[in-house]
Amino acid sequence: MSETTVSASDWIKGISLSILASMIGGASKLAIRKSWLLQQRWEDEIENHLHAGDSLLRIRSIASLAESSDSEDGLEDDEENSRTLAVVANEIDSTDSVTDNDEARLRYENAGLEMMEAIRKKQRYLAYTLRGSGMFGMTCLNPLCCVLAMNYASPSILAPFSGLTLVWIVLLSRPLIRESPSRRQVVAAVFIIVGEVVVAVFGDHKNDEGKLVAHGKRKYLEGNLTRLSVILNKRQSYLEVSFMLYFGGTVLLMLLLVHWMRSGSPILKRFAWGVSGGIITGLQNFLKDSLILIKAVKISDAEESYPWFGVLLIVLAVSTSFGGLLLLTACMKRFDATYSSAMFVGSFVVSASIMSAIHYNTFSQLQSLANLILYPAGLLILMAGVLILVQESRKHSDPGDRATIVLEDPATPRQRNGPVRLVSYQRMRNW
Repeated sequence: MSETTVSASDWIKGISLSILASMIGGASKLAIRKSWLLQQRWEDEIENHLHAGDSLLRIRSIASLAESSDSEDGLEDDEENSRTLAVVANEIDSTDSVTDNDEARLRYENAGLEMMEAIRKKQRYLAYTLRGSGMFGMTCLNPLCCVLAMNYASPSILAPFSGLTLVWIVLLSRPLIRESPSRRQVVAAVFIIVGEVVVAVFGDHKNDEGKLVAHGKRKYLEGNLTRLSVILNKRQSYLEVSFMLYFGGTVLLMLLLVHWMRSGSPILKRFAWGVSGGIITGLQNFLKDSLILIKAVKISDAEESYPWFGVLLIVLAVSTSFGGLLLLTACMKRFDATYSSAMFVGSFVVSASIMSAIHYNTFSQLQSLANLILYPAGLLILMAGVLILVQESRKHSDPGDRATIVLEDPATPRQRNGPVRLVSYQRMRNW
């Protein structure tokens, strides 16, 4: 493939891989959110049923919970426990003497609790499987597709497609995880996507590493950069005052966000959880510079080892990427998928743009008036979307909403012997 042109077939391959990466990213985020919803819902409902009061009422409510859980989540009930619960239900309904026998009541209640524990294990397995699949998709499959796409198309073409992740989440949140994005969230997601496209098109897309060219048996970096000069150049860039101030400011900002996460203000808490993962992940300089050093070592003589400075960059690259993913996962535990993903993407683009401006002198690379105007305008549009999402926190508190399940008072024999009707006055907001 030519260094300067991209054929139609290569362009299609690059776009296809980039779209696939966005689909994997969206599906992974939805899977992580779904896992937290399953775990939260089951634990909340168990808590309500265990405090139902009357032991016979608890038996029937546990049985009803197990049956409804199986039917809603597609889990097949354990055959032995099903027979046990059937016997319990039949004996309770066939005789009134059970109500006067404490030992029998305890035995029947324990049977229901055993059934509940079996279903709980299945729920945990399903939740952990979904969460693990989402983490694998975001840490392995999504980056792999992005790297492969870079071999077929330029970054200026591929970058806007990262915003498609939000589109998939907005479209699939309702059918997959039963969360309906609000109109403001959809508008905010559109602002963020438009801002990303403008930033990607009119921003700086120059490659800092230089092209690798072959000449006979020896290889050089274009511009007469040797392996040693590459290492010294990269090391010196991290000792510049501007980068040290930027990195120190990022650390202080993260400490402030951690403080806001523990604050009593719903707005500050929601904002802190939303942007923390994207800010850390935006430190892409560690990943990019470590790849530059790896290529510099590859073109050098075989006996030369990888520099210790490069190892440090790799450690920082892995730490920032994985740390941002963990914070995103924690955010999805607390807030809906649309908000979590949009805030992550928005804060990531802003953080990476500031980093590029300081570490790679992005604005000095902008050559036309259109670039100088539209690149900052794209950042402002993106920030407008982020601010719209922050305003949503005034309408929604921290989603620790608990399901309030009220059981009929078993005051009469008819109610005691009949099936217990579960009335949900307030379901979990996110389920």
